[in-house]
Amino acid sequence: MPGNPSETGSIENVIGRLFDKAKEAGDLEYLWTLLRVTGIQLRPDPLLAVDGLIDSCPIEAAHQTLSEYYEELVRQSFGEPINLIANLVRCAQGLPYSTLPFPPEKIGSSFFDRKPLSADQISERLEALTRAADLTELQDVISKAYPRKLLALIGSPHHGLLPLADLKEPLPVGCALLKFLLKSWQEKRRSFIGDRTLYKLPGFEVLELLIDEIVGLFGFRMHFSNGSNAFFERHEDSTACTNVILGEPINFMAGNLDALRQEWRIGDKRLYEIGLPGRYNRPGEWKPIVYPGNADQIWKDAFAVSDDPDVQGVFFYMMCTGHRAIEFVIRTNIDLPLEGWFSFGEGFFLWKCPTPDIKAEPNANRNTMLYDGWFQLKEIGIDYVRSAVEAISMVANRMAFVYNAQVDWILKYRMRRSLRGFAKPDKTDLEFLNSIFRNFPSTEESIVLDAALDWYNHGRKAKNVLTEFLAYYIAIESVAIAVFEGAADFGLGIAPEGKVARRESVRRCVETLHDETYSADPVLFVRTAYFDCLESLKKQTRTIVERVFGGDHRFIKALFQKTAPESESLGELRGRIAHGRASLVDEKEMKAIRDRVPEIEHISREFLTRLILQLKPADAVPDWSQTHLVTMSAADPRNTAITSDEKVLPTQDWRIRSEWLD
Repeated sequence: MPGNPSETGSIENVIGRLFDKAKEAGDLEYLWTLLRVTGIQLRPDPLLAVDGLIDSCPIEAAHQTLSEYYEELVRQSFGEPINLIANLVRCAQGLPYSTLPFPPEKIGSSFFDRKPLSADQISERLEALTRAADLTELQDVISKAYPRKLLALIGSPHHGLLPLADLKEPLPVGCALLKFLLKSWQEKRRSFIGDRTLYKLPGFEVLELLIDEIVGLFGFRMHFSNGSNAFFERHEDSTACTNVILGEPINFMAGNLDALRQEWRIGDKRLYEIGLPGRYNRPGEWKPIVYPGNADQIWKDAFAVSDDPDVQGVFFYMMCTGHRAIEFVIRTNIDLPLEGWFSFGEGFFLWKCPTPDIKAEPNANRNTMLYDGWFQLKEIGIDYVRSAVEAISMVANRMAFVYNAQVDWILKYRMRRSLRGFAKPDKTDLEFLNSIFRNFPSTEESIVLDAALDWYNHGRKAKNVLTEFLAYYIAIESVAIAVFEGAADFGLGIAPEGKVARRESVRRCVETLHDETYSADPVLFVRTAYFDCLESLKKQTRTIVERVFGGDHRFIKALFQKTAPESESLGELRGRIAHGRASLVDEKEMKAIRDRVPEIEHISREFLTRLILQLKPADAVPDWSQTHLVTMSAADPRNTAITSDEKVLPTQDWRIRSEWLD
């Protein structure tokens, strides 16, 4: 070994930098180089054979011993070790891995008329390669380890012993070079231990790294979207290789090309069914999903999973990216003392987005904090995904409760987005606004109506479908309560009930229900009597609604009557939501509520409009032109959820912005 420690350290650093540069520029070629991909071999790995040679590197020995040892060192070096160095240099240059970086020299017209290059010739070609890669330090080490005049002597017949003086530097430098080359190669392979094993490739291949807990990286398996695969494995005593085409670059036989799909698959499963670790976006970013193919089938499959747009969005994200995760953003006036990722609950992670720079964004709201969040899905069942989405809402609500704060949140990827835009009334539409102000009560009835309008607007802003439905319904109920408590009349001519009248009303209601339902279903009788008779909110609401719309109006049937035996009225849905009986994990039930939100919103709006304008049931309800202007920017990830190439988008800055939650 070299007697000078600084020289030893220098050689180790040179080899270390070579591997680092090859990794940085080589990508897949670096992996092929570490594995030294070849065809099938049933023999011990020749690179490992140099380990025993360098362990016995002589320092002081007889001239003949030193000469013979150096010749053996050259013989073993100018095989697998030099090929490894050459491919690392090729990686550093961005060149493809080569199974034979120094091919035999052609000496005749026949394909088989070829002669292996001598060590001197290989050294010459390697010098040109390192010079082109601007690796002068490496070339200096190689030149010291294998001087061209010694290589020329070794290549000549009957040269006798090599000059002793000429061996003083090359022999220890050559040993050190091989030692650190082998050491770095083994360390780089072991560096994969504990790392992820699956990677998406642009051609919808999935690269699976084969990693052993002792040696580290020992092979790979390339999965194709038609269910076939190719693989290579390197072991100490053999290699295995199937469907790998050993060219420059390495290629593969993918089987039936007509059966290839534009999606990442492993065998008969989509990639997300196996799952990539982590998530798609970098911390603090929300960018469109880059999908290098036609995603039409992904859209269809995600829509088919569920009727819930949030659940659809989660499956769309998983199908496109392969990550089993839910990404979301929280906006709040809570400044948590966080640095880096913060985990809480079970599987939840938050990352505090940096506060906008005052100089760059002088008008940014600094009383609002943004948190990039994600949830690691342990399962991909629909009910589990739905409950995970609801858990995000619960997390936000609990944060708001603990710190007396405002918290709202949004999923990054949803299949549907409500684009109401901004209203563009024309001059004729101003008359409708004026009529609302002119006719709005100036008495205490205005307080009742303003409260009802507030409930209606709360529904417009709600992001939870249950909250939205209930807010629209309460806008109607709040008026009924006020009328029967004597706080308002609105010209409906309904006198508040006294205690005696109320007692008589309850008695008649119970008797009627008893005659109709008790014998057939006593339990139904008790439940209905309580909510329809004793708890008279439904009765009061129906009375008011009938006065406003007329007793035979279709809205009365929608609010209080079943349209089919298996369906529920809007009032029944309201009762189940208000009393906590609406199941968040029952997809059928949530769909029934979600589908009828537009209906209760329309009824609520018309009900309030009729009250304000004091319209009779037969009167038409005026409205404005409903002209809206919607602007959409491709720099907003809510509008551009997916793209085939990020370069076509107008920005590369995908840092999360507060307005993306509006």
